[in-house]
Amino acid sequence: MARVVLGMLGFGTVGTGVIRLLSERYHSLVLKKVAVRDTTKERRLAAPCPVTDDPFAVVDDPEIEVV
Repeated sequence: MARVVLGMLGFGTVGTGVIRLLSERYHSLVLKKVAVRDTTKERRLAAPCPVTDDPFAVVDDPEIEVV
């Protein structure tokens, strides 16, 4: 499978679960950036990519193929 670059909006309970599944099972999916409301909030899982509070930084990134 070809490499697919992902961006994510939200990193709560669902977002954490999605990231965990992606990292464990789908090695061709690469998470490039995550947007959250509060970057200072402690998370259950460390993000494997940069985290921002600007959703447009994810949506407007030309390298991200799927949000």
